[in-house]
Amino acid sequence: MFFNTQQRDSMSLLHQALRSAVEKHNTEAWDQLQQYIDKHNQSEKSSIESESEREFVLIETLIKLACQILDDVEWDRLMEDFGYRFIEECHNDIKYQRVLHSIGYTLSDFLIHFDCLHDHLNCSKKFTNILPPSFICNVENPDSILLESYHQRNRWSYFTVGIVKAVAEIVFNQPVSIDVLEASNRHENYKCQFYRIHYRCISLKKSTQAINVSTSPKDLKILPATFCKAFPFHFIINRDMVLIQVGSGLIRFLPSELPDIDIFLGSSISYETRYFADCLKMVTPKVEPTFEDILSYCNSRFTLETVSQLHGKTIQLRGQMIYASESDCILYVGSPCVSALEELKGRGLYLSDIPVHDATRDVILVGEQAKVQEDLVTRMQKVKAKLEQASKELRQEKTKNVDLLNTIFPKDIAMKLWKRKYPLEQLCRRVDNVTVLFSDIVGFTAICSTCEPFVVVEMLNRLYTKFDDLSAKLNVYKVIETQAHGMISDLMLVSFYLMHKYYAHLDRY
Repeated sequence: MFFNTQQRDSMSLLHQALRSAVEKHNTEAWDQLQQYIDKHNQSEKSSIESESEREFVLIETLIKLACQILDDVEWDRLMEDFGYRFIEECHNDIKYQRVLHSIGYTLSDFLIHFDCLHDHLNCSKKFTNILPPSFICNVENPDSILLESYHQRNRWSYFTVGIVKAVAEIVFNQPVSIDVLEASNRHENYKCQFYRIHYRCISLKKSTQAINVSTSPKDLKILPATFCKAFPFHFIINRDMVLIQVGSGLIRFLPSELPDIDIFLGSSISYETRYFADCLKMVTPKVEPTFEDILSYCNSRFTLETVSQLHGKTIQLRGQMIYASESDCILYVGSPCVSALEELKGRGLYLSDIPVHDATRDVILVGEQAKVQEDLVTRMQKVKAKLEQASKELRQEKTKNVDLLNTIFPKDIAMKLWKRKYPLEQLCRRVDNVTVLFSDIVGFTAICSTCEPFVVVEMLNRLYTKFDDLSAKLNVYKVIETQAHGMISDLMLVSFYLMHKYYAHLDRY
């Protein structure tokens, strides 16, 4: 459902921002838009397959209707308010607020790495099919920044204006003015829009000034072979999408028919063409593997997968693209997407392939430590289960022993014997007045000689059961069922007045 305020995901943030932008100009206008939203929710779904794309189309429709309702408000102005309110909504949410204040030290750094917020928003399933905008910043002078914005949607240029103004005021507490320059449609899948950002405050100018760094390749005090060893999973491509340098770790995963390894490690020997598409394929972001497309989203996190397999498996790399203007090439620096030793060795990699400075090592080792702890917890749980079972069996055996003592001795004597806390003289009890009943089956020996054993046993079982029932009913104590020379016998001995004192017990029973 549209405008589900219970879900604080990326789409609901847009919805809340749009509502705030409309209500800023006219609070009653939103009620009219809400009627359209209710009709939209009740109608059948459109032919647009992506749910997020449908909601973006709906947002554009709502903005168009809002401009018709608000006669004096144009599309660009409402879109700018929309973008500003979007950053406000993000800042009001504590989980996004922390991200906003952690992205960059300066405004230009913030805009360059604004994709960090996009990655955070992409945790929402609704936003997975939408390619977020990407920004490239060029500091022209201490007073201004030239901003390039690449995005898929048309007529959203002033939405970016609102975002930049809100970031400057809310995050950096400094106002800016923005000129919207010409747009470029040199890409088929997205639009390139240029902006010039002017600072109004000296403090923001000073914080945005870059440190003077040499741009001459001659000042680099490192050889290509050393660089390939320090960053084993890197590569460099030119505008023809040809690999001109590959790290020492990645080269094992490239097709075997490629030229000699020395060429990849910075040799000046002439080489044959080795195209990016023949060696690697793009996983994320969903852009075409061309130089211009990659350059447009160079601030995004790139996940690549090797075409060839080692040990029957491909390897995925996660890293970033860096444009090298001095050579008009793109440098990719990444790390293998592995989190356990099994994944590492299963793909033909070793810890020695990952440099010490790479956090992937720590991820793998921490994962192994966690696995050891999980195994220890599992073993402890098994031991605990065995102890609980043994304790349960022990309680059952104790119950059997207590029941056996109760069948042999009076309950008070049996309890004293079980606790083993009383001396022998306290266990014995003298009874001066007691009645004893002896019972015997006449002719039992003759019966046993003429009947089957099972018949005799069944007869005695019925007899003893009757005696037990009567003993419990009359509250008398069955002393023993005697045996003669190790054989079953028909003799029964019961006692009255042992358990309870009844002075007229002989008359009572």
